[in-house]
Amino acid sequence: MSPFGLIIFFLFSFSTTAVTRAEAPDSGSMTGTGETIPPELFVHILRYEMPASDAAYVVPDGLVDITRGPVERMEISFTFDGGADAEDASIILDALQDRDIQTTMFVTGQFIRKYPGIIRRMVMDGHEVGNHTMTHPHLTDYAINSTHKTASGVDKALIAKELKETASVFKEATGTEMAPFWRAPFGEINETIRRWAFEEGFLHVGWTADPQARESLDTLDWVRDRTSRLYRSPDLIKARVLSFGKNRGGLSGGIVLMHLGSERTDDKASSMLPDMLDELDALGYRFVKVSRLVEADSRFLYLIKQREQRRTKTLVSIKDAVSETNLK
Repeated sequence: MSPFGLIIFFLFSFSTTAVTRAEAPDSGSMTGTGETIPPELFVHILRYEMPASDAAYVVPDGLVDITRGPVERMEISFTFDGGADAEDASIILDALQDRDIQTTMFVTGQFIRKYPGIIRRMVMDGHEVGNHTMTHPHLTDYAINSTHKTASGVDKALIAKELKETASVFKEATGTEMAPFWRAPFGEINETIRRWAFEEGFLHVGWTADPQARESLDTLDWVRDRTSRLYRSPDLIKARVLSFGKNRGGLSGGIVLMHLGSERTDDKASSMLPDMLDELDALGYRFVKVSRLVEADSRFLYLIKQREQRRTKTLVSIKDAVSETNLK
């Protein structure tokens, strides 16, 4: 066999190993569902355009959240978090598929283990999937005292563990890498935690808000209690999204936060998603992934370059192994 043939054999063996593991009906395994994974899923690799100039990869000292893309483009990213529940996932994915919309999902490792079929559908439908940590822990003291001081027990090692484990189970389920984005559980984040996550290869993505206008694209679709001041009916959620930024540039570059499941029963926000998407489309908005919104962001480009370098090193290692085999 030629060296090139050995390389192809190695890559194919890796993919088929993942298929076999995912199909194994072991009740203790992550993907023991008996489902057959289409072979094309395992050649779905994230690819981005790489700028020629090294200046594009300079990372600023301050790592702020990504909360909005360029306002001069009529583009919006509807993002969906999956923590524990997936009651709305099929409705949401169907609405996106019917309109040929690809966007960005953020899921926990626990979600991946519980719903591997949904995760594989996300990848097959062309969505990019970001990290939402493994166990959805509280990372700051916000729930206790409304401050974003790093919570007791949260350190660099914990952040690395939460992100790495999620990325690992995602790759086991799909054969591909997660997008280089993450979203902190409960929106609990600070500069230190952002830096720790960035060093693990993940850039934090929040959502668009305008505090001065008291507007936010966090739909709060998870709030179930109708007596809560945070509760929004499906119609009100749609109205607030459509009216965001009225007379101030509108929704351009906006990042909307919704969820793949909640404890709501007859008032699910997913029920109005198709109408909301159609109305925004009629207004001229385009629906894009977060990676499109931040395609010129130096932090994003830096992480993609790091990934490309790791892939190159892997291929070089394979070629070296092939060369050593041929010499024996």
